[in-house]
Amino acid sequence: MCVSYCVPTWSANGKYLVIPVEPATRTSTGRSLAIPVGPNETLPDLPPGGLPPNTDQDIVKGALSIPRENLVPGKDPSHYAYINTTVHRNLYRISLP
Repeated sequence: MCVSYCVPTWSANGKYLVIPVEPATRTSTGRSLAIPVGPNETLPDLPPGGLPPNTDQDIVKGALSIPRENLVPGKDPSHYAYINTTVHRNLYRISLP
């Protein structure tokens, strides 16, 4: 499905296959594509050789871009859950009460 390693997930109702195409970094949340699966299909039509990293949504007909890499999809691409983590560090190592 992908040129490099990826972990695709299905939407809750099985109508979309969500594939991460851009990894998350410290400054970016990454990106995934939600590719629709038609009735009586088991997998969507993907390009030969798989999806390359950082690909655009136009590579697959009907695909939608989701601005997250690590997510749990809902019933449609506009509904999903994700974990938002932050780190606070004490730069000067001053003990606080």
